[in-house]
Amino acid sequence: MMVIKKLIHFVEESIKMRTLFTAKLFFYILFFGVVFLVYMIVIDYKSSSQNLPGHKIVHGIATKWFINKVHNWSKESEKKLNKKPEMKYILQWTSASNVPFVYMNKGQKGFIDRKCPHTNCFVTSNRSLLGDIKKFDAIAFCGTEVKYYEKEMLPLTRSPHQKYIFATIESSHYYPICSNLFDNYFNWTWTFRLDSDVRWGYMSIRDKNNNIIGPNKIMTWLKPNKMDPVSEEFKNKLKSKKKAVAWFVSNCYDKVGRRIIATYLKQELEKKYNLTVDIYGACDSLKCPSPQIMDCLKMLQDDYYFYLSFENSFSEDYVTEKLLKAVTNNVVPIVYGGANYTRFLPDGSYLNARLMTVKQLAAKIDELIRNPDQYANYFRWKNHYSYHSLDEDPDTDEYWRPTVSRRCRVYHPQIPCSQCGHHRKYVDQESIPDTQNIKTLFVEYHAGLWSDPTHPDDEVEAMYKEITKAMHSYKTHYTVVMGDFNVRLKKRCGDELREGQFGAGQRNARGQILVHFLRRSTFTL
Repeated sequence: MMVIKKLIHFVEESIKMRTLFTAKLFFYILFFGVVFLVYMIVIDYKSSSQNLPGHKIVHGIATKWFINKVHNWSKESEKKLNKKPEMKYILQWTSASNVPFVYMNKGQKGFIDRKCPHTNCFVTSNRSLLGDIKKFDAIAFCGTEVKYYEKEMLPLTRSPHQKYIFATIESSHYYPICSNLFDNYFNWTWTFRLDSDVRWGYMSIRDKNNNIIGPNKIMTWLKPNKMDPVSEEFKNKLKSKKKAVAWFVSNCYDKVGRRIIATYLKQELEKKYNLTVDIYGACDSLKCPSPQIMDCLKMLQDDYYFYLSFENSFSEDYVTEKLLKAVTNNVVPIVYGGANYTRFLPDGSYLNARLMTVKQLAAKIDELIRNPDQYANYFRWKNHYSYHSLDEDPDTDEYWRPTVSRRCRVYHPQIPCSQCGHHRKYVDQESIPDTQNIKTLFVEYHAGLWSDPTHPDDEVEAMYKEITKAMHSYKTHYTVVMGDFNVRLKKRCGDELREGQFGAGQRNARGQILVHFLRRSTFTL
């Protein structure tokens, strides 16, 4: 028995010693590993001529040394080059893996692979490639990253011949520039706006001679009554449609309430007209997986009268492939966005959900479905214009145009460094304007019409039209509408922020009318 006890005691002591030894070993490995990492970072910092001294990220603050190390790990493994006079060197200051930079590839490869007419541009993210960042002809910044930068995170020196390029494909509704740091900072812009130096877009518009004519800020469209009528064959094809409205959507949450508009439109169509809105994707039960997208587009073309070309934000000229999906598949687009759609579509070819109430929109959909000839007139434009994806040829390929067909050919050192002045205004950022010369229109409605819930909807809509007319009669910075609207609105819940502090949750019918009016007017409640 004593022998067994001694054996057990020996085993227990051995386990304790082994556990202690393992813990110490782990601690020493961890300690020396951290010391080695810090040592390497210090060496790396000293050897770098242009490291990022600090960085703020969206969900927190990263330490300086960590960002420096991550940036250096992502550098291209290129040797230093001697600058060739005929070559234009473009440095990607922000991450090369972010859109749109990721599509540019490295060196001249992207341009050569695309068979671009001019290939004398060399792209790199290696800040040490030429030995001095002032030797680069252009430095490009991705807007979704640089908006978080502070002054010390930008290039410390700048040559007068250099062009700084602001590039983004994202709406400023989600990525506004809120710092005056970038006023008079960029020379060129590469964005979705039509007045951008180089446009990033989703479509080109051609006339019947195949000339690219748009989209542009000023479009000279044929009037609908001057367009040739569609053929009887095409009319018969349209008559075979049997479903009202479709919407392919993957992002169920946005800042403009498009899903709510679609939901109320669906309810209105079902209740009054026995029609429906079929929602495909993550926001409803119907599915259209990516491998089957061509089948889904064929279904859209054959079966549906209308398509919801609803954007996820309100920004000037922000019109995406959602519109292209409609106009290339013989359905009438119902647009919802912040763009001036006359820059993208001829009159009489679309419905604008921001200019109509849900009731008006549903009634118009039903009217056009019941009148095939009237519906067919929405396609008269097809006899004169056509819509194309920009990747159909290098001339309209937005990934490459900024550096190849235009910038590599017409690179002009005389463009002033203050070309893009008030950059916050340029990216349409939603901030409080300067307080000088502010004019505010107050539209006041008291209880009366609203205190009696028996008033019909047409009187309610007439009141909103009167408010809208008053709003457009004055040019103001702010319009404040005050009144007792006698509607039920709840405070917001969680991330359901739509109209400010109020407006989310269950509401009555009159409340929804008010909310829809606010969205159409981009108001806050």
